[in-house]
Amino acid sequence: MEAVADPDKPIEFDYEAEKAIFKKTFDVLQKALGDKSFAFRNKAGTELAAGFSIYHFEAVTIGLQGVINKLDSSNEVQMAQRLALISDFLSDAFFSQVGFVAWKGFASALLTANSVT
Repeated sequence: MEAVADPDKPIEFDYEAEKAIFKKTFDVLQKALGDKSFAFRNKAGTELAAGFSIYHFEAVTIGLQGVINKLDSSNEVQMAQRLALISDFLSDAFFSQVGFVAWKGFASALLTANSVT
């Protein structure tokens, strides 16, 4: 994104392609987790509670970008698997402490999950 704004290194920005990626990212998250897409763990640490964490927002949305083209939001089985994976990741105590820096682990987990083809 920095290169797009750099007048010394002009790069075409494909608004339509980026708009489609944006929409698909949030469609996948809505189908997989709904209002818990960027949630915190509950106080007991046993499940996600509705809420919004800016760190989870950044980690999840950036983490998805490496595999977004492999995900199909209309595939209920795949979305159920993503729900379990993302929920486990967001509920992880380590991730809750490190937040954004763990996004690479999230992307890696999505890439290596056997259901993403």
